Amino acid sequence: ALGAALLATILLTNALGLLAKRLLLLDTLEARVGFHVIGFALAYSLIFALVHHFLGEARGAWRRAFGLSAGGWRRTSLAAAAGLLTVIVPAKLAGAAWHAWLVHMGAPLEPQPVVEWFLKLRDPRLVALLVVLTVAVAPVVEEALFRGIFHPFLRERFGPALGLTLGALAFAGFHLHLPSLAPLFLLAVVLALTYEWSGNLAACMALHAGFNALAVTGLLVRRAAES
Repeated sequence: ALGAALLATILLTNALGLLAKRLLLLDTLEARVGFHVIGFALAYSLIFALVHHFLGEARGAWRRAFGLSAGGWRRTSLAAAAGLLTVIVPAKLAGAAWHAWLVHMGAPLEPQPVVEWFLKLRDPRLVALLVVLTVAVAPVVEEALFRGIFHPFLRERFGPALGLTLGALAFAGFHLHLPSLAPLFLLAVVLALTYEWSGNLAACMALHAGFNALAVTGLLVRRAAES
C-alpha cells in the first residue's frame, strides 16, 4: 500500500504537469519545476504519513523500527563514510558501462529532468529548494521507505540475497530513469549492506545524502562554468 500510494501520487503529479503544459498554464521552466517540486513534496509528505501510520502511535516507534539509536554516532558516521567511499567509483564505472551498452543497443537516452533543472534554472530560490529536496529531504524519506520498510520485509520474505536484489531493483526503478538504473542499483546494494552492518538507518540516510550532495555539487560547478 505504501509503494502504491507513492506511485499513484507521482503519476498524478506528472499527469497534471503534462495537462497544464498542454493548456499553456505552465509556459516557463521555472513554473514547471515549481509544480513538480510541490508534487514531490506532497508525495514525500504522504510517505511520511503512511510510514507513521504503519508504525503506529507508540512513543519511540521510529527508533525501534529503524534502529536510529543503534551503535551511536561514531559507528553511524563510520558506516556512512565507508559506504560512500565504497560506492563512488564503482557507481561511476557502472554508469559509464551501462550508458555505453544502452548506446550500443540504440536505447533512447535522456538526461534526468533534475539535471536540466539545475543547469538551466535562473531563479536562485528554486535552485536552493531543489538542493534541499535532493540532499536533505529525498534521502530521509527514501531510506525510511526502501531500507526501513521494504528491505526488512523482502529479506524476511525472500531471504537475504534475493531480498537485497529485489529491493535494489525497486529503488533503481523508482527513479524512472533508464540510464541511471545501474549506478542506482549499485547504490541501493551498498545502502542495504550499510544498514545490515550498522543496524542504523541514520547511516543510510547520511550515505544517501552524501552521494546526492556530490552529484549536486558537480552540477552546480558545471552550471557556474557554463554561465
